[in-house]
Amino acid sequence: MRSMRLLLCALAAAVVGCLAPADIPAPAGDVGIWAAPEGFKIDRFGTKVFVLDATRDLAAIKRTNSIWDSATMSILLRGARGETVAFQLGIEGGKTGLDTIDVQAAALRGPAGTSIPADQFERFKIYYTEVSDRGSGPTNGPTMGKGWYPDALVPWSVGDTDAYGGYDGPPFKIRPGEIQGVWLDLTIPYGTPAGNYAGALTVRSAGTQTALNVALRVLDFDIPRKIHNTFFINFSMADLNQAGGRWLSGQKLTAYEKEVYRVARRHRFTAGNMYGADMPGIEETPEGDLKRVDWSGYDAAHDKVLNPVDNIFGPGEDAIEIWKVPLSTGISTRPGKTPRSDTAWGQMVTEITKHWRAKGWDLGRAYAYLADEPSPASVPALNEFARRVKAASGGTLRRQIAVNRTLLGVGWDTQRPVFDLWEDSLDMWLVSGSNYSVKHMNSLPPGALKGMYQGGEPYQGNETLDADGVALRTWSWIAWQYHIDYLCYYSMSEAHRRAVPDPTGSNRFIYPTGPGRYNNDNEIWDHPRTRPWGVSQGVFIYPGKKVNYDLPVVNIRMKQIRRGQTDFEYFWLLKQAGEGIMADHLVKGVIGVALSEAASRPEWFGYGKWSHNPEVWDAALAKAAARLEELKGRLPTEAATRNARR
Repeated sequence: MRSMRLLLCALAAAVVGCLAPADIPAPAGDVGIWAAPEGFKIDRFGTKVFVLDATRDLAAIKRTNSIWDSATMSILLRGARGETVAFQLGIEGGKTGLDTIDVQAAALRGPAGTSIPADQFERFKIYYTEVSDRGSGPTNGPTMGKGWYPDALVPWSVGDTDAYGGYDGPPFKIRPGEIQGVWLDLTIPYGTPAGNYAGALTVRSAGTQTALNVALRVLDFDIPRKIHNTFFINFSMADLNQAGGRWLSGQKLTAYEKEVYRVARRHRFTAGNMYGADMPGIEETPEGDLKRVDWSGYDAAHDKVLNPVDNIFGPGEDAIEIWKVPLSTGISTRPGKTPRSDTAWGQMVTEITKHWRAKGWDLGRAYAYLADEPSPASVPALNEFARRVKAASGGTLRRQIAVNRTLLGVGWDTQRPVFDLWEDSLDMWLVSGSNYSVKHMNSLPPGALKGMYQGGEPYQGNETLDADGVALRTWSWIAWQYHIDYLCYYSMSEAHRRAVPDPTGSNRFIYPTGPGRYNNDNEIWDHPRTRPWGVSQGVFIYPGKKVNYDLPVVNIRMKQIRRGQTDFEYFWLLKQAGEGIMADHLVKGVIGVALSEAASRPEWFGYGKWSHNPEVWDAALAKAAARLEELKGRLPTEAATRNARR
């Protein structure tokens, strides 16, 4: 590894020269500009890294880490074709502060005159949000503590604004004693020749500049375009719009919704509709039969993602990976039972399967969502609904419920009877991570899909603002280790939620009542408490009205998901090349144990037992990458579609 670092730095230095960082002042005894891997979350003052691994202190990270060498001011990257390699810069204000900071990228020059254009670097200014209370927990605990957490990633194109306390876009100031993080996504286009590439990032400030060498090793294989680990995160446009004061309407609202779908695809997950209440127009006869279904509005709204040929994802791109059909039992779901009569309800299943086939939509990606965390009293009715869907669709339409302790109880050994209840009727089991019994889920009948949703550590990584930098990366690795078929997170659009201190008890929180019950005007940026138990839970998109931006503002947590999903493709490729055992070994070496293997009983919260040092994860992936290059002749190939940023 050290020899590779020296080679890459030498290559970069030969192209742009290794420049000293003297142009921009640095605090005494420290480096004023530094780079770090995407897995480290570093606070606004450059004094704290939110990581459980005590071996990774911030001063050491600034000097050298898996992508950074301060002696030569070099950033050392590695990635496959189709992969987005992310990293972050820390620019320190020092004792006097800095003015007019800007960061510019140059093209990376490679073998035989090839290059990666500068516009493959996507830049974001990191926004910091303070956690000043006790943090998340117990359900989404433990917290990494108080402090200013990096999260929202504001596109570099967003300029200064005066509203909501103001926003300082590039070129921006850095106040004395603070740092400003800059997040960079470097996407390696498909078709890029393998080999070593070199270029520079230039940090400018008030007439001076510092060059950072960038060395990239393009690996000789492709990340599959197809997503092999289904991961959907649900969203509501109404909730997203509400969080920003309902500032979007008309064409802006339509464009925003389309971009949510595209942003999810670029981050290798699916914008889901599990809680969506959209229905076609349904008429029933007085006798309770299905009289007529008007699909025109439904088709106009959703063909844009369901169409396998002509969709919003672009030429040659696949349709959406998973989709809930318009059918509701009314048991812990919205809207109420639709259709209303039992007869029409069963006939609607047949109508859905017929319509899906007529439209050319993939019925294999569709499912009926029967209930969300139902009570034991609803079990007989749900079993009947599941049987009717199975019978009316000929078994082609999948049947899903989401279950937690309400049904599964408080012990691992007591869960088996619940699974037996629907053995012949359900074929999608979505179970919370903190109630996920590996033993019982692995004993499901052949053909049944195993799904996992949020639950907290040590079962799977937390999704809150005050989690560490590998928390959401764990999900895809856990899916690989435990052969989970799909992942679900309940919502990415919870920025409208609000919780406040409970006046009757210290360190407790409640939902407010009345007009102030929700965040209606961009409060989430600076007031992150969304749940009594969680800080910024369910927030993957920030309302852009604060910064005068009418498209989704994503965050570091979404980047963690992309990293984990891309890692999964490395392991999938290893398995296709006959090295599945190696993939299993690498994952196990980092994860150790999770889910029911991590605790003696459900919902016994504590830190995850996996490595919390992101460089350990990166080192495991580097081993996978090296082996894949050796096996490149045995890797599957895909027809080329496009070279656009993903």
